[in-house]
Amino acid sequence: MTVLQFPQRKAVGDKHQDRVKVELEKRGWRVDPQGQDTLSEEVKRALKQTESPERWRPDFLVACGSTIRFVDAKGSMHGVRTDKNLVNKKALAAYLRLTAEQDIPVYLVFDDLGVLTPAEVMQIAGYERLGNASGAYLSVPRSRSRRFDDIFGTEHPTTWGAAPLFDAA
Repeated sequence: MTVLQFPQRKAVGDKHQDRVKVELEKRGWRVDPQGQDTLSEEVKRALKQTESPERWRPDFLVACGSTIRFVDAKGSMHGVRTDKNLVNKKALAAYLRLTAEQDIPVYLVFDDLGVLTPAEVMQIAGYERLGNASGAYLSVPRSRSRRFDDIFGTEHPTTWGAAPLFDAA
């Protein structure tokens, strides 16, 4: 199986990112963009020359009530569905650091809307430390992901364009 070229991966990733945003909003989450899509082309090019964790900043910072989370949409790099999800080890290290520094959890949303945290990816892949993992990616079975609705809730009828069910006091 061949890996898609960057423009193809970007198109797949953008489509998945848009889907994740819509699904979150349907469930009452406020979705604010983060990550490289918010940066100028000049800054993106410069950032690519570094190993900064900023290269892997999650796509969104989301909030629902007083709950806040980072969300990164992880689309397939192959353009086809397999029974595994791949997560770049450098991205995983950046997510773990971000969680520790910001005290805000990071959730990875895969193209089947399965959800895992970086710590769950490591546990499922069988690694206590990233330095013990060979290769650039960790692979986890899709069947081990949690359901999107279990993490972010179910759709709210008021987000379907209907009038609110009650007025705020």
